[in-house]
Amino acid sequence: MQLWPGAWRRAYSITSDDRQRDIQYSSRAESHLERQRQIHRLRHVIREPASTARRRARVGRSRSC
Repeated sequence: MQLWPGAWRRAYSITSDDRQRDIQYSSRAESHLERQRQIHRLRHVIREPASTARRRARVGRSRSC
């Protein structure tokens, strides 16, 4: 016997507000992921000249010995 007929269907149906919220969170997550990718690329861009400079300094020291 059901005490509240149809209550289960209403509880699990997607309303327009729920859909809007899902879209909003999805968009935000996508923009956050894109930002993380950008930061990751920038770290590589910064790290490359630093490692090249360290390599050159190491080679310079070994030649002077």
